[in-house]
Amino acid sequence: MSEPVKVVIVIEGGVISTVLSCGVPVRAVIVDYDEDGEDKRNIVRLPQLDGSEAEGYAWEILVENDEPAYPLTLFNMGAWAGGVD
Repeated sequence: MSEPVKVVIVIEGGVISTVLSCGVPVRAVIVDYDEDGEDKRNIVRLPQLDGSEAEGYAWEILVENDEPAYPLTLFNMGAWAGGVD
């Protein structure tokens, strides 16, 4: 079996209800920089692309891949669904 795809999902002031894959194993980490209402003991230093660090929360989530046809359908719909064609 191949190594799972690794994805980082960043949220700022929003809510993610579900993450789906197209039937391939995926490991995903949610990163949230919004500290409002969170337990300050769970804050971690997160590396940034420019080499700096920022405070936030990060946790691994389960990615569902029971219905691979559904996310594939969304990606095949075109650029509005996240395509870069």
